[in-house]
Amino acid sequence: MAVASLTALKALSTTEGATVLTEAGRQGLFIWTEGDYSGPPKGPADDINIVKQDDTALTVGAWVRQQADAISFKLDAIGSTRRPTSTKLGDVVSVYDFGAIGDGEEDDTAAFQAAIDAVNARGGGSVYIPRGDYRISDTLRLYSNIELVGAGSASVIHWIKIYPDSDTRKGFIKGAACRVRRWKGSSCGTSC
Repeated sequence: MAVASLTALKALSTTEGATVLTEAGRQGLFIWTEGDYSGPPKGPADDINIVKQDDTALTVGAWVRQQADAISFKLDAIGSTRRPTSTKLGDVVSVYDFGAIGDGEEDDTAAFQAAIDAVNARGGGSVYIPRGDYRISDTLRLYSNIELVGAGSASVIHWIKIYPDSDTRKGFIKGAACRVRRWKGSSCGTSC
């Protein structure tokens, strides 16, 4: 359920359980939470993070804004554990996170390099390349602890030139178009 104003949230029945407030400047997910919000440590209501429902005393409960770490994720599989959604979302670094467009027209070089550098700064890992048609117009510095992972034939990269990390000493690709499945250091799991 979504409501367009703080007034509508205050009037909403507590049986709704959760709602999204879409009012500009106040957007967020609110969940009806039972408990005493009339004063410290939980309250008082401030109409930002804690909102009093019109027909219910704050000693009974309030609409409480959910911060990213308060929302959790659990994979539907035996043995999985629940963890904050913010950490789950941080598992994957995408070139889109750094402004890549993937339309075949825009130059995505800066976005690719920023994503590669960010993953390298985290100690290594994978950079995801969603389906799209990417143009790379300058050298990309790759590192041996970075893996580029694409959506197979749906991730097309038009390389102008690429030089792998100096530790790999495997040369470069110039003027090639690749469909990326996996690329790690200088090992190419692509169809070029």
